[in-house]
Amino acid sequence: MGSESEMATFKMMNQDFVKLDRFDGTNFTRWKDKLMFLLTALKIAYVLDPNLSKLPEPTDNDSDQLKAEHKKREEDEVVCRGHILNTLSDRLYDLFTSMKSPKEIWEALEFKYKTEKQGADKFLIMKYFEFAMVDNISVMDQVHELQVLVNKLKDLKVIVAENLQVGAIIAKLPPSWNDYRKKLMHTTEDFTIEQIQKHLRIEEETRIRDKKMFAPSSSKVNYVDSNNLSGGGNKRKFSDNNPSNNSNNKQYKTCYNCGKKGHFKRECRNKKKQKKDHKVPNKANMIEENSDIVAMVSNLHISVVSELNMADAKSKSPDWWYDTGATVHVCNNKSHFKSLEVATVGQQVQMGNYDTAKVEGKGTVELQFTSGKKLILINVLYVPEIRKNLVSANLLCKKGVKAVIESDNLILSKGGVFVGKGYSCDGMYKLSINKIITNSAYMVESSSLWHYRLAHLNYRSLKFMSKHGLISYKDDHSVILI
Repeated sequence: MGSESEMATFKMMNQDFVKLDRFDGTNFTRWKDKLMFLLTALKIAYVLDPNLSKLPEPTDNDSDQLKAEHKKREEDEVVCRGHILNTLSDRLYDLFTSMKSPKEIWEALEFKYKTEKQGADKFLIMKYFEFAMVDNISVMDQVHELQVLVNKLKDLKVIVAENLQVGAIIAKLPPSWNDYRKKLMHTTEDFTIEQIQKHLRIEEETRIRDKKMFAPSSSKVNYVDSNNLSGGGNKRKFSDNNPSNNSNNKQYKTCYNCGKKGHFKRECRNKKKQKKDHKVPNKANMIEENSDIVAMVSNLHISVVSELNMADAKSKSPDWWYDTGATVHVCNNKSHFKSLEVATVGQQVQMGNYDTAKVEGKGTVELQFTSGKKLILINVLYVPEIRKNLVSANLLCKKGVKAVIESDNLILSKGGVFVGKGYSCDGMYKLSINKIITNSAYMVESSSLWHYRLAHLNYRSLKFMSKHGLISYKDDHSVILI
């Protein structure tokens, strides 16, 4: 009695702790293997054996041992039938509950779903060849699904060679992995299934980390509109009698120079420091409606851009993009340059995927924002193989251009004055600029460029040199060198 009680307790524990997913007609082989393992652990799987002999009908002359065997067989059949029905969906439960024998239920399920499985197996090979990965699902999860198909084909005695499996995985990579696919195709090394999965896992984790690293920041930065700045002859006067200008209210006021709260523009330390470090012409308003900003780039032999995709002429974008990962300005269209020098050394740019592209020249590009302001980029690298035209955020920041990124919008300002804007598009920020019209004469005759070429010579001397025919001078004080 003690052993029977312990066995009953063991069965109940297995019923409570081993719970199988309900079978709804799909994945019959998987459900069958799991249920058979459970019945074997409960030591009642023998009642499903087709070769199991039937016990003779009970009589009054049966021995105690035979009666015990009859009782155990009946109990095991009841428990086995209950486990089978308990793991069926409600629809299948209603279909098979009328059968009293667990063996009868088991044979009916095998006959029904093994036949359907054999019909579905005919399409496994076609499903394997037509399998295509997509971008919105993890690559490793899709590789796993592909391996499941290979194992199902193996059950049908269809063996897929390992090198064919590796080639299929590479060929079925999603569109965003085209560059990595080309890299694998040009590799002379023969990969095993484990090796290709290792490489794909590392690449996928790297892409996820880079995506988080270069995600647009949502931090707030104070932006000062140019309409709030006064002109040269309309300086704002502060009166001690005006309660709105009282020093007690400084904490609620915003400085028009640096955008920070707690002080007025006349008290701004940043403004005093700029006057001390940089001597500027005696102009009250340096940036006007048609003002230009010149961003200079240092001469590098190998530069870095975050743009990943190399592209043909059809996929090149004529737009300009604000790139936080680029260390140089890059242009793919030769017609955008106002002046261009052919590259004489083997200069290259390095992509985000560690590939390199040849630099064919270096020159100057002028971008005119829809606001009317101009951004002149000097030492822009001409790289025809790049897919997008890139403006380096790092270089603009070094030259004093402040970027405000908020609500999927990009605001650029210089010295508190609005310069231009952009908007979020495809994970980057596209600058709102007018159509570029190349005019080399402006670049040659601009007084600001002569100011830059002659080591920041003052404008009075430039006029003197122009008067005596030494330079071709064009008066343009709207360009600021930064």
